[in-house]
Amino acid sequence: MKLALLCAASVISSLCLPLAAASAQQGQVTFADVMARPDDLDLNFAYARAQADDGDHEQAAATLERLLLLRPNWDDARLFYAFTLYRLGDFEGAQRELELLKARPLPAEQGQQVDQLLTLSRVGSNQTRVTGSVSVGAVLDENPAAIADQRSGALLDPRSERKTDGAGILAGEMRIEHTLPTGHGDLLFLDTRGWVRQQFDVEIADYVSGRIRAGGVFFAGDLSITPFAHYGAYTLDDELFLQESGGGINLGYPVTPRLELLGEVLALHEEFDDTDLNRYGAEQSGTYVAAGGGFSFELTPVDTMRFKALYLDKSADLVNFDYHGYELQLFNHLDLGAG
Repeated sequence: MKLALLCAASVISSLCLPLAAASAQQGQVTFADVMARPDDLDLNFAYARAQADDGDHEQAAATLERLLLLRPNWDDARLFYAFTLYRLGDFEGAQRELELLKARPLPAEQGQQVDQLLTLSRVGSNQTRVTGSVSVGAVLDENPAAIADQRSGALLDPRSERKTDGAGILAGEMRIEHTLPTGHGDLLFLDTRGWVRQQFDVEIADYVSGRIRAGGVFFAGDLSITPFAHYGAYTLDDELFLQESGGGINLGYPVTPRLELLGEVLALHEEFDDTDLNRYGAEQSGTYVAAGGGFSFELTPVDTMRFKALYLDKSADLVNFDYHGYELQLFNHLDLGAG
């Protein structure tokens, strides 16, 4: 097993953004344009870029393969072909094309892109992969004593003095994946995430939390099925107030190369503890269920939007802590510059 902490978005966006800019300058190339001038290789290359921009990477790869048969030393086309194979998950094919490029006299920037994409392709072809990330930040809040985690049910003294305070935030995650020899892309995974918030003065809002999930991703045709087991623990002001255990399942079905429908079910048993902040913790213990769906849409190769609508239901040991409601989630992931 090789350990690699990599940022694929850096390479992907560094390739996509210049190509997208070139497409914008030339205008969108259509199949009719290619049919009108089939011998224009530059036009065909622009058409392959347009196909990739539309999320049709398989057709883009086929177009690029034909171009390279006609012009084998076209380095720009071969690099984009390798990138397209990488996006399709054909890591061995991408490595083959990149090794050919390494023997060519490339400009320094293009040579660096080849080296980065070759590293990513080698990692992607490993049966076992480890990836991770760490994020740091800061926050300024005008009343941090009132924001103790909303799911803790902390009973704070309403007479407590409102005080503005800052905090440092640290978040990290690590994921281990192991590809199964099914030939369909099935894999097993272990995913861990943790969050720390440390107030400068108001200690009541300090928290440390983490969760771990283990499961697999399995494919039935185009449908991806991701069952998983879940465990999480949450502390507030150095006291453990909540442990949750259970599992769930996520579903994904691509309607088009750019649009994927999503489904999600999560069922947990929540075990609350009495703390100095919350003397009614035990009565909040019970079951928590979230279920719903949504979609993921690739606006551009470097900009993806995801929307989910979930129904939430909590059944506590003490009925006063029962609740149900709805949650809407909207995420947008945009790679800027070189990722």
